Amino acid sequence: MKTKIFTSCSLILIILIGFFSPLSAQLQIDLESGAVFSGYNDVRIPNNTGTLISLKDDLSTDTAIFYRVKLQYTFSD
Repeated sequence: MKTKIFTSCSLILIILIGFFSPLSAQLQIDLESGAVFSGYNDVRIPNNTGTLISLKDDLSTDTAIFYRVKLQYTFSD
């Protein structure tokens, strides 16, 4: 499913670049991706004397992949 979305977005992007390139406007594209995971995440309430809770060890979380695409078009100067 994610591959189809990425392919569709890429195809639309290529079409937009080809369509708007002869004009004197600007097309900007930002692509970002990475992984999200839980690292050091310990909490103690109250700060010095409270019970230590490790959100990483006590809760189960899976690593997830994220991506973000930003398409910006400036029509004229």
